[in-house]
Amino acid sequence: MAIHEDIFGGGNAIEVIVRWHEKAISDFNKNSPKTYEQIKQLIDGKELICYFLKVKDLEQRIIIPFTNEELQVEIFAEWDEKLFSHKIKVKTNKKTRVVTPISLPDEKEYFIEETCRIVFIDINDSRFPVREQLELFQRVASLEILPKTKIENDLEIWDKYIQAQDILLKRYSQPFPVKRYYPLLEIKSESGNVTRYKFKVDLHLPDGADYKEIEEELRTEFNIYDQFDAEGNIQLKLDDVFRGLDFVIEKKFKQVLEREKSIACILQIKALSALDTLAIELRNRMPNCTFSSEYRTKQISVFSSDTRINPIPQPIFKEYGLKRLGVVASIRITDNDGKFTVEYKKQDLNERMPFRDFERAKTTFASSIVKYRNELFKNPNVSSVKFRIGESYLVTKQNDGTLTDEFWTDLKRDIYNLDFKVEANETTNTLSFDFASKEECIEKYNKLKTISKFQIVFTPDKPDFKFKIKTNLIKNKTDKQLFYERIENLRGVDFQIALPLKEGAKRNDYLPIGKLIANESDLTTLVFSIPLKRKDEKAAAKKLLEYTDEKPPISSVEPNLKGDQAKIGWLVQAMAKLTNQTDRPNGKAINDKLGQFIFDSSKAEEIFKDISADSEEWQRVKANEMLKLNDSQREAILAALHARDLCLLQGPPGTGKTTVIAELIWQLISQSQNQKILLTSETNLAVDNAIEKLINKQHTIVKPLRFGKDTKFEEEGKKYSFNRIMKWIDEKFEGEDFEDDSAEENEDEELAKEDPRNNAVQIWMNRIAEGSHKNISGKYDNALKNWAIELSQPDREIKRYFSDKYFKYANVVGSTCSSAGSGSFNRDYAKIFNVGFNPKVASEVLYLIETYPDSRKIWSLLEELELPAELHSRNHFPEIKAALKQKLNTTFDVVIMDEASKATPPEMLLPLCFGKKSIVIGDHKQLPPMLNEKEFKEALLEVKDPRAKVLSEEIDKEFVETSQFERLIMNPKVSKTIVARLNIQYRMHPKINNVIKQFYTGETDKGLNPAQELLDNADDTNLSNPFSRHHGFLHDQFIKPEIHTIWVNVDEPEEQSGTSRVNEKEAEAVKTVLTYLKNSTGFQEYFSSWESIKDEDKRIQEQEVGIISFYGHQVKKLQDVRKYAQNDLNIPIRLKTVDKFQGMERNIVIVSTVRSNKIIRNGILEPNADIGFAKAPERLNVALSRARRLLIVVGNLHFFESYKDKSGDAIYKNAIEIIRKEGLIIDDYKKLNRYK
Repeated sequence: MAIHEDIFGGGNAIEVIVRWHEKAISDFNKNSPKTYEQIKQLIDGKELICYFLKVKDLEQRIIIPFTNEELQVEIFAEWDEKLFSHKIKVKTNKKTRVVTPISLPDEKEYFIEETCRIVFIDINDSRFPVREQLELFQRVASLEILPKTKIENDLEIWDKYIQAQDILLKRYSQPFPVKRYYPLLEIKSESGNVTRYKFKVDLHLPDGADYKEIEEELRTEFNIYDQFDAEGNIQLKLDDVFRGLDFVIEKKFKQVLEREKSIACILQIKALSALDTLAIELRNRMPNCTFSSEYRTKQISVFSSDTRINPIPQPIFKEYGLKRLGVVASIRITDNDGKFTVEYKKQDLNERMPFRDFERAKTTFASSIVKYRNELFKNPNVSSVKFRIGESYLVTKQNDGTLTDEFWTDLKRDIYNLDFKVEANETTNTLSFDFASKEECIEKYNKLKTISKFQIVFTPDKPDFKFKIKTNLIKNKTDKQLFYERIENLRGVDFQIALPLKEGAKRNDYLPIGKLIANESDLTTLVFSIPLKRKDEKAAAKKLLEYTDEKPPISSVEPNLKGDQAKIGWLVQAMAKLTNQTDRPNGKAINDKLGQFIFDSSKAEEIFKDISADSEEWQRVKANEMLKLNDSQREAILAALHARDLCLLQGPPGTGKTTVIAELIWQLISQSQNQKILLTSETNLAVDNAIEKLINKQHTIVKPLRFGKDTKFEEEGKKYSFNRIMKWIDEKFEGEDFEDDSAEENEDEELAKEDPRNNAVQIWMNRIAEGSHKNISGKYDNALKNWAIELSQPDREIKRYFSDKYFKYANVVGSTCSSAGSGSFNRDYAKIFNVGFNPKVASEVLYLIETYPDSRKIWSLLEELELPAELHSRNHFPEIKAALKQKLNTTFDVVIMDEASKATPPEMLLPLCFGKKSIVIGDHKQLPPMLNEKEFKEALLEVKDPRAKVLSEEIDKEFVETSQFERLIMNPKVSKTIVARLNIQYRMHPKINNVIKQFYTGETDKGLNPAQELLDNADDTNLSNPFSRHHGFLHDQFIKPEIHTIWVNVDEPEEQSGTSRVNEKEAEAVKTVLTYLKNSTGFQEYFSSWESIKDEDKRIQEQEVGIISFYGHQVKKLQDVRKYAQNDLNIPIRLKTVDKFQGMERNIVIVSTVRSNKIIRNGILEPNADIGFAKAPERLNVALSRARRLLIVVGNLHFFESYKDKSGDAIYKNAIEIIRKEGLIIDDYKKLNRYK
């Protein structure tokens, strides 16, 4: 035992007060071999040698050994900062306990040894500790955490994260109570075909009872009889808002009710009549005339300042079927008080009267009006008489008043150009806008009227017009926000209804009702979309139609989150492989050290072999390369090949991670074709792309397969699916569809017609046939030709033979990370790699060996399993058990996990627990899986679950905001031999690379540089050159061919939109940028250059302009810009948040930053200093690194330029300075005004 160092002098023991709660004592007594009283008798008040270890910043472990008793007491205590003493912890994973035998720490840097006098007191005891206890606590708090303890801490946090996810999922899974539902609404294509249905339900909500007292006050005080709806909206006249509602709230209800500052003006519109459109056309054609319409008689009169005839253009005459009626006079008579009246005098004339006769008649009519005017002046009350002479016409052709699709399209373009937001609702034929004051309402209304394409049925300047007023009961406001957050999180999720329980059934059956349309749903109504693209979707729609036709009651609808619930179960199982290992099949990780190095990468074994650029191994790998590699890629390959447990590869944007993965798999299999490799990534597309790159006409030894639900695969992945191959062998084959697969996340896309012949086995056979023609003498030509024909057009027997061989020698499995933990994944594994092996029989053998070793049934079962005969004896039970467990385990020699920086720690476990060796690839300089600790914790606190509050406090910021990949690769103690960083990028023009390379200049980074091929070819005007990043656009004051980075300054306020942010002027600026691009010299040539690409997806990827933003609500705001670009400019757009665009790239990318140094909250302009989501350098890195040829940032230049991150780095200023130096700064978006 170590010698105590008395640093306080005098040899006195330090008094350490430990507080116990009654419940802690009770819990301790339940779970300990010794009672609280017994250990108190051992410890309390005695001077004992104690070992103090740090667990967390405020948690410590005190070990007190008792040699005579051959045990030690371990006290886990939390420091109470108010009482300056230790508080006991019992009911946690790290709990106070009695342990045998004695096991003391031996690494001195992790503990402090002191002689102490431990004093047990009640939690509420008023005693205060001595100063030495605080100093001792501070010394222990400064220690490093014992690696084993750190792993325990991390395991505890991972477990809490899974619990938190489970709680949140249960919150989202709650059913919505339904009041009524509506018949399915058909949605048709332009050709008239039904493409999908909409299903709408009204929800049960409070009937506004909380508003009854307020309504009574409005009736009593102001005779206002309008009522609030369930959402707190009320329709009021404008004077009743300011005079009545505001007064009532201020006087009596200020503490319970608030009125939102913005008021909605909803205008019912209808189509212009033929008279209206005629008047508009005539005003444009005949500016010197005035016009008067009489709707009852369908007549229009044309007036001028003299008596000459006003000829109407002939095309207009024909279009409206005009008939000339005669002449008309409009006489305005004003009295001495300034009041006036208008009289009309008419004279009918023959429609066929010659032109000159008509003109004479008009002159004669005018003379009669002059005489009438003179008569009027004889009246002493008349002060003035003015008249106009004109011609009157009958309009015989009328329109039907329908607001067509073309009308709405044109109208939306017009209202988009207004300087305020107008919502158009085609279902209700309304236009609406928000305002805060009466003056603002009138101003916006007058601007809207200038769009002369519709009639407003009832105008807001009428005294009886009612406006939509939004209010919130303050106590219910949070519930309302939570509802909309829940709806947003359930966007696109499949919903279902529980069918009545059948007799004898234990569970309800469920009927799918479609995917939630979040932007059409609100507190009162949910709307669902039922697509009709796949066979199963059509069947589901038919069932729902039949069910609703019978009009049964529907009490609730609920989200189908089975996939997410299953995934939580998989995460729990994966964690159990580390925390609760068993000898059952798949009961623990394949690599016993995974539980150490997945937390602490320094525990992974380093590489001792020389793999430097001068080594033989380097040259051997280089000589065997399938793909062309740069040195950093080759270095990564070598590290991955020779790592024993773990290899960490960092792949910045565009550095060829897919190339490295493909080459690594080739190198592994060329060393041993019998290896089993699991390739995982976050998305199916990433897996499919990596597998496709593996295929090479020069060899046939790589045989990939895809695990998972093949309806989610791209076509590149489907051809490697088991189901596709089996369908090719037997067209009647129906694949399994397991319930534990994750729910679809993306919107359905049109499914291509599948060709079963496009499958991995047939492709393999074709390559064999092609290879058979090479280097063969003419003697075998005919035989080889016949064989090649048989291989290219095989019968079922040949298909079966080659399929069996392919499955037998399959060596690469592709899967998403999440599905790697599913039951179907293990079943797919067994189907391919354990053909003919019956897992149920094997499990029964293991059971019998453990429980009934003398059972004769063991031997018959072993014969059924076809195990070697020499093992059929009791002496070989250990070998039998090992062989069977190995067969039952899902095992891969190597697991390659791509996009690891986007996976939460427990998600990393799902695939890695199957591997003997793990190759983990990511980029911690891009977005981690979760970035906003506040949002995650707030979501937990909002859940009405007692565990949620505790979890929100215990899940620390470091866990939420830092990826596990970053913790592994940035571990200062990790062996440099198992870490490799790619530093040559092939995506971006060098000038774009210069903007983002600041993120890769740290001490551990190797920088980020353009490939030499890019440097040599980036400005090549031949766009078919794969290394050309030329765009060729030219537009004065906007762009030149040599400019590849632009910042457009938008010094305008942001607006708060719930918890999100929007910036309307930025959306306007993005629209302007697109218009300037379209009108640039060279744009059409650039756009047309991709038309020769036959693959439609690849062609669209080249032509699409990416528009991304840090905020989801800004993305919604930009949807109108996307429609304008696609409909008016013929530019395809890919619009997403920055987070969802990670992993994607486009030739041209426009970034809307949203944030500003000023913000509009409830109609009030305020200063703002918060940069929000944009403060994360990882998010900025992703945003700026998506563009290949042209990067355009739209945002508040000076606000972002002044921002510094938590490390004091001016990350935006650095980027802006590069753009200013090598690109272009447009200091005010308003200067781009040519196309306004």
